[in-house]
Amino acid sequence: YKYRQMNCFFLCFQRSLGRKCKCQDQSIIRFYNDSLPGCESLEEMTCDLKEYTNFFNSDISQECGECPLECNQQDFIISTSYSTYPTKSYFK
Repeated sequence: YKYRQMNCFFLCFQRSLGRKCKCQDQSIIRFYNDSLPGCESLEEMTCDLKEYTNFFNSDISQECGECPLECNQQDFIISTSYSTYPTKSYFK
């Protein structure tokens, strides 16, 4: 298991959500508190969506000061391309 800052932010969000909505977001790994139920009722899901939006639109570093950057990070840029097959040069 490698440390990822984003996973730390998700953990921080789950803690915040648990305090405010008394449930956990089921679309995020549930690694905060297994005794808290998932957000299932309309009221819980509404609370979850509101808190998710507020949390990730805020200064996360203020909310989650204990989430340092990774020592190493590798990002990939994904792109899609296409061409016709077979090409004219294929027949030569």
